[in-house]
Amino acid sequence: MITKITLLITLLAYSMIVSQSFMYILSLRRTQLTLGLHAYIEIRKRLDANMRANFKYPVYLSLLGNLVLLVVTIQNPGSTIFITSAIAFVALVADTLITVKGNLPVNDIINSWSMDS
Repeated sequence: MITKITLLITLLAYSMIVSQSFMYILSLRRTQLTLGLHAYIEIRKRLDANMRANFKYPVYLSLLGNLVLLVVTIQNPGSTIFITSAIAFVALVADTLITVKGNLPVNDIINSWSMDS
């Protein structure tokens, strides 16, 4: 039962992370391409502030839930749920590192832009 509950929590947290990417792909990309420079800078700064404030919680929940899922299912390391959870955990850690080392520094640069420069 604990495995099913942990799996549900982890999947819900992952769905929050993935839906952010789909939102960018489906709607925000086209919107940003049509914006003028001032509007683009404004929207990027506001999006980054909100993402930094709120997006960390689904990431933390996904990492924690996935780690708990790995611990709960480690008794059967050949099982599909353990293998897929291990792959998902490694992928999320890699994604988090790319975000911290790549995306956040780029966003810091964009946040330093002024409307006049």
